[in-house]
Amino acid sequence: FVYGMRLSLRPSLRQMRLAALSSVCRSSVRCLLTVPGTESRLRNEAHDGVAVVVGGSRGVGLAMSSILLSERYHGHVFVISRSPADSAELCALAKHCRCTIVQADITDEDSVEAAAVTIKQQSKHVDLLLNTAGILGGSKGKPSPERSLRLVTPEWMVESFMLHAVGPTLLLKHFAPLLSARQQRPPAIFASLSARVGSIGDNRLGGWHSYRVSKAAHNQALRTASVELLPKRVIVLALHPGTVDTELSAPFMQSASKRYKIFSAEESATHLLDVVDRATLDDSGRFFAWDKTNIPF
Repeated sequence: FVYGMRLSLRPSLRQMRLAALSSVCRSSVRCLLTVPGTESRLRNEAHDGVAVVVGGSRGVGLAMSSILLSERYHGHVFVISRSPADSAELCALAKHCRCTIVQADITDEDSVEAAAVTIKQQSKHVDLLLNTAGILGGSKGKPSPERSLRLVTPEWMVESFMLHAVGPTLLLKHFAPLLSARQQRPPAIFASLSARVGSIGDNRLGGWHSYRVSKAAHNQALRTASVELLPKRVIVLALHPGTVDTELSAPFMQSASKRYKIFSAEESATHLLDVVDRATLDDSGRFFAWDKTNIPF
């Protein structure tokens, strides 16, 4: 008894869940399933399934959309793009009977909310949301990643933070009700592209200040959301796609090819979807690379 109140020594269900999640995140190694589980098979084969791909007009997002519209996934695919009309490839995908294009800017909350409302009008749930929107710089008039503190500008740091941290958080805010809408289904998945350079524990080279800082914030946003969404059976994952030959990394491809394995967008998308298919609720809140290895935050 404390101040006339009886204290229970039995932890609440919420406390047990948080303790379990905490123990997983303290582990140095977390192995994904060696093969996709029953839950992923049910998720992929459901004809009333709904997947949302954000940033699907080019690169990894476009490749993911194409793969999901193949025989791999049987449900409907909504592709969110800021400027869908600018992508001939996305316009071609829109002809598919299982594909719907939604225009939205994830750095604008009204736009994200409107996209969620549009999708909710056609489906009361979302089983899979993949966010691939990102910016690195060095092309189309954008500054290159800063190699020194003297090159940091508030404007570029804020722009990076808006897209990499605020945008995913807004997606989580407005799509969480749809992701957690049908508890009898396999757990829904929210997966968002991060980058290994966003890892604080793996940072040995420095530089790229705005990109690193905004991706680290991205990871914290997802980790925090995973705690809240775990009781609702929503898996939240941060994913490193590897070094991919896309418009985002084009300015750095020559030097990167000397140090890293280079993937096509299709190869990276395939690897990442394999990671997603192997994820369980025990993996929620974690940061995985394309090769299924765990990356420290």
